[in-house]
Amino acid sequence: MIVETERFTALLLAAVGLSHVLQPKGWQRFFQTLYAWGAPGAFTNGLLSLFPGALIVAFHGHLWSGWGTLVTVIGWGQLTKGVLHLASPAHSRRSMRLVKEHESAKFAYVGIVMLCLAALIYGASFRTL
Repeated sequence: MIVETERFTALLLAAVGLSHVLQPKGWQRFFQTLYAWGAPGAFTNGLLSLFPGALIVAFHGHLWSGWGTLVTVIGWGQLTKGVLHLASPAHSRRSMRLVKEHESAKFAYVGIVMLCLAALIYGASFRTL
């Protein structure tokens, strides 16, 4: 199940990363909309991190050596982010408020990082075969 979780993480990062690169203004508007929704937007934001984070941690959260560490850190980070945003909507809204109208290019940069991480994790997932 370890290799499958790594590939799940890589595919998730690739899909979201590609979307960030191709649709940065859409992501900007998405987070501005979530901010405008108040607490329900904060909960939505939290759930978007909680579900993949929980899956990664459930199947990969104990590996702390080699390339697997990267997936473990991503999983625990997403799980922590999800819980924090669900438990503290005010914190979530503060972070979403930082999304500015003229700064959508930041989403594209983050997308490039996600795509690079996806390639590294996917390639490393073949090490055990």
